[in-house]
Amino acid sequence: MNFSERLKKEREKKGWSQAELAEKIHVSRQSVSKWETGKNYPSIEVIIDLSDLFGITIDELLRSEMMN
Repeated sequence: MNFSERLKKEREKKGWSQAELAEKIHVSRQSVSKWETGKNYPSIEVIIDLSDLFGITIDELLRSEMMN
């Protein structure tokens, strides 16, 4: 699972729309959409905010699952 997939999964677990997540971290809905489709990545400050908001580590948010 890559960053975009993990972001979408965590957002959906909370039951939030892209617009609701965007409002919580003070960005546009379009930014969230671009992150979830892998077209762009957030700044490190936003990554920190996302990890805090979802209650997961930055490592969990950013790293792909290890291959066997």
